[in-house]
Amino acid sequence: NILSYDDKSIAQHLMFVEHQLFCQIIPSEYLNSAWTRENKNQNAYGIISTITHFNNVVNWVSSVVLSEEKVESRRYVINRFLSIAEHSEQINNYNAVKEIISGLISPPVSRLKLTWQGLPNVKLSKFKYFQKLVSEEKDSETLRNKITESSLPCVPFLGLYLHDLIAINERYPDKVNDQINFDKCRKIARVILQAITFQRSCYVIPRKDDNLLHLIENIAHESELEKMLAVSKNLEP
Repeated sequence: NILSYDDKSIAQHLMFVEHQLFCQIIPSEYLNSAWTRENKNQNAYGIISTITHFNNVVNWVSSVVLSEEKVESRRYVINRFLSIAEHSEQINNYNAVKEIISGLISPPVSRLKLTWQGLPNVKLSKFKYFQKLVSEEKDSETLRNKITESSLPCVPFLGLYLHDLIAINERYPDKVNDQINFDKCRKIARVILQAITFQRSCYVIPRKDDNLLHLIENIAHESELEKMLAVSKNLEP
């Protein structure tokens, strides 16, 4: 059970795993939206691995909250996740912050009004702060600025760069007047350079626990929205 460990250790081990995942992405994976193609598992292995881990953590957060039958226990678990998000922000793991908040704002969890109403005001304020931080409003401006201002090591939210690359590919043609569109190439190169900047460092866990690493690397929980919604409605009709 990952939550049997203290929140700071969980955040540190999440950082270690996610920094390694991000660093294994090679520049060519960002080209031609390789992560959306038929051979994505071969041509964009690093990106697909990072996306898969992200989704697994989101589902884990939601599933753990929903696994608690007592409302007090659900509040306790939400408090733990908010604490892990705080520790993650302190060590510049914005990918983890995005994962955790995504799990908490998922429909099955966010609809648990009785659970949320009982959280301490200080925790609700922290939750609202994180919601604003990872919000996609104004092209995720708040999160982008936070990442830009951060020192290394840092794990950014990969989705920002993938979103930018897709937007560039959709907006600009490959050729202009039968000539290579170098303006498009420069825009793509700029995004890729922004991403790989965060690979120029390493993160060392103060006290590495191999068992906790194994648990985080192999997170797998219920991912079907309808099933999780059914559990949620059973907990709080």
